[in-house]
Amino acid sequence: MSYQWDIFISYRRVPLVAHWTHKVFVPTLRGWLPQFHAPAPRIFVDVDQDPTLAGIGPGTPWVPALETALQRSRCLVPVLSGEYFESEWCVTEFQTMFERQTKTGAVIILPIRFADGDFYSAEAKALQQIDLERFNTYQRQSQVSQAFVREVHKLCKRLHVCLAGVPPWDPDWPVVRPAAIEGSHVPKPTF
Repeated sequence: MSYQWDIFISYRRVPLVAHWTHKVFVPTLRGWLPQFHAPAPRIFVDVDQDPTLAGIGPGTPWVPALETALQRSRCLVPVLSGEYFESEWCVTEFQTMFERQTKTGAVIILPIRFADGDFYSAEAKALQQIDLERFNTYQRQSQVSQAFVREVHKLCKRLHVCLAGVPPWDPDWPVVRPAAIEGSHVPKPTF
C-alpha cells in the first residue's frame, strides 16, 4: 500500500463550517490547485458534494473508512473553528497528523483559521495558520472575492511545497485518539 490521498480536509461538521467548507473553500481549492501542482492533487473530504469525487459513500462503514483515509493522506488541511477541538474526530485527525509531523519533522499540517483561535489546542496555536476568517461569511462560490482567491493561491503554493516534502508512507503510522476531549481545549466562557 501507499498514499491514496494528497490532502485530507478536516473540519467540524456544524452547519456554518460545513457549508463554507463544501460550498466555498473546497471548490475554490480544487479549481486552483492544479495550477500550482501537477498532477492535480487528490483531495479527501468525508462527504463530498460532488458524487464523482472522493468521500465516504452511502453504506460504507464510516469509522474504518475515515481512519484509512487519514492514515493514507500526505497532508492535513484542518479548517479550525471554535468548535473544532470539541469534536473527538477532529481531535483524532489533528493529533494523528501532528504526531506524524513531530516524528518526521516534515510540515504536513497547513491549518486554516476559520474563526475563534482562542479555543484551539496548544498544538494548533503553535502552528502558523492561514487566516481566512475574514472570508467566513461567504455562502457560495459565486461570492468569492479576488482577495480570497489570492489567499487560496498562497495555500496552493504552500501545499505544493508540503506535498514535495512528505516522508515516505509508513503502514505503521497510528491513528491517535484523544484520551478525553475535556481539557484538550480552552473552555468557552458561559454568559
